[in-house]
Amino acid sequence: MKIRNIIISFVVGVLATMGIGMVLLSAEHVVLVPVVKYERLTSMDEKYKKAESIKEELLDNFYLEITEEEIETGMYRGMFEATGDKYSRYFTEEELKAYNESTSGNYVGIGVLSDVADGDIHVTRVFPNSPAEKAGILAGDYIIEVDGETLEENGYEHLIDVMLGEEDTKIEVIVKRDDEIIAFNLKRGKVEVPFVSSSIIDDMGYIYIYQFGTDVAKEFNTHLKDLKRQGIEGLIIDVRDNPGGLVSESTDIADVLMGSGTIIYTLDNKDNKRMYKSDASKLDIPVVFLANEKSASASEILLGAIQDTQIAPIVGVETFGKGIVQGITNLRDGSGYKITYSQYFTPNDNIIHEVGVTPDYIVEYEGSINGESPNLEEDTQLIKGLEVLKGLILSN
Repeated sequence: MKIRNIIISFVVGVLATMGIGMVLLSAEHVVLVPVVKYERLTSMDEKYKKAESIKEELLDNFYLEITEEEIETGMYRGMFEATGDKYSRYFTEEELKAYNESTSGNYVGIGVLSDVADGDIHVTRVFPNSPAEKAGILAGDYIIEVDGETLEENGYEHLIDVMLGEEDTKIEVIVKRDDEIIAFNLKRGKVEVPFVSSSIIDDMGYIYIYQFGTDVAKEFNTHLKDLKRQGIEGLIIDVRDNPGGLVSESTDIADVLMGSGTIIYTLDNKDNKRMYKSDASKLDIPVVFLANEKSASASEILLGAIQDTQIAPIVGVETFGKGIVQGITNLRDGSGYKITYSQYFTPNDNIIHEVGVTPDYIVEYEGSINGESPNLEEDTQLIKGLEVLKGLILSN
């Protein structure tokens, strides 16, 4: 044994001078690797043995059944939570699939658009022909429980994931409507999300953009062409309650409205600058935008560009204030992650993150926004938008 150790020490010394290390797999097997890789493997073993030890302790001694996969998923989630950025996160394979489907306009779930308000999930939109609409869930309802899980105990992202799932699987959703608590038993189903709707109001075009999902710019152009064929004199673009989405879709719409110039630019942690430019073509009718406190992210990109270049006035209240850009990375095992890579700035170098965009005309409105059926009697922001738009037409 002593002679064997002397021989191994001699071999290690010789290999080190040659830039080669070795890994002993057993008494009979030796694997030769470059010294740099050997040192890295040794360093990683030292660095992560604490995590491995804790994982083994949980698998052996935790009082409830838990799998190695569940522990590892928790570790991956923890790395993103450590950033303190609520927009960066880890996705399991199922979660990533559902996320990608939600931005494509087709997914399996119950069919609601929502946000967090008053400690519960506030339903801002129920999609046509969705399981939620068929069951009787309404915009304005507050979801207080999903399959026995609450927002307070499990968090918003988790409950959204629970509402997604496999087609025809059962789910119980409990909502609060005024002072009434209602339980809905429904089945998840395919949901087709119309991202754009339009109508004509007093000879003016009205386009509502619900979210900047895949092909929204194409949808927008289709609606715009149809409205122009009907002879509209001006256009209201409504991005109230729009949570954002794909930057490329937002900048493509800005390009339709603006002349030649900067739409936005982004800076990453190394001060790398990326410019988004528009061409010389420009919409030839007056435009007014509507925005509110739930207009976020890609909505604010569009609003900031329009305001800085004085293409159109904005009516409403200060926007949400999300001025950072995320990117999705797909991993080979089907999982993935979303990281905030950069911050964006308006053409006049204004920061939007945690600041928002302040409209040119401040008008409050606490009612529900319905892009399919605009409320001309009570929607004070829409009423003001029409007034401003008609004034622009008269002044031209």
